[in-house]
Amino acid sequence: MNRYQRGWLKDLRNPDSKQARGAFKKVADEQGQEPELIGFCCLGLYADSFIVGTGEGNWEYSDGLSVREYNLEGCSSTSLPDEHRLLLGLTDTDTAVLAMLNDDYKFGFLDIADVLEHVFLDGSIDVATAAKEIFIGQGLEFHNHDKN
Repeated sequence: MNRYQRGWLKDLRNPDSKQARGAFKKVADEQGQEPELIGFCCLGLYADSFIVGTGEGNWEYSDGLSVREYNLEGCSSTSLPDEHRLLLGLTDTDTAVLAMLNDDYKFGFLDIADVLEHVFLDGSIDVATAAKEIFIGQGLEFHNHDKN
């Protein structure tokens, strides 16, 4: 496991990490006050840790009225830039499944950390397969979201 993977797992398992859904980062936008962090999706938690740790990258404001939503510069809402995915050993499909686990299936950070640890330690398994192997006894079902 590399330092980026270990750091992400540590952040996901940190009880002080706040989870959000639907955006990499959400903050409450109170008029005249410092914005308060609502939380991060699992991908956003990695991105924030990378930005803070390296000073590289920026948050891009996307939308919201009372909530500001941010994505890491250069990425979509369900993926990380290629260089970050490579650092983590993940595919574009893996990050899309992680976004689905966070947002649609409402997995907590601890469950997501368990899935990722399985992927990182095995080295030959994808995120969807790891999630199925770990949570099959809990009634987890994955659905094909393609419209075709």
